Amino acid sequence: GFALLTAGLRYVPVAQVALLTLTETMLSPVWAWWGAAEIPSMLTLIGGIVVLGAAGSRAWAGLREQRTES
Repeated sequence: GFALLTAGLRYVPVAQVALLTLTETMLSPVWAWWGAAEIPSMLTLIGGIVVLGAAGSRAWAGLREQRTES
């Protein structure tokens, strides 16, 4: 997975890659919840929502930029 991330740096802005790597960290409690029945704390859930919101809004802004450039 890390090799693909490194290769993708040629095509994706660095800020977007940084957000994508944060989503990996954000999803770790979800995998632990599903796989080991660990229940994440409320602060963990809030932090995940913040990171997911930032990644989603950046992706949405990128799509808008592409449409205006076309």
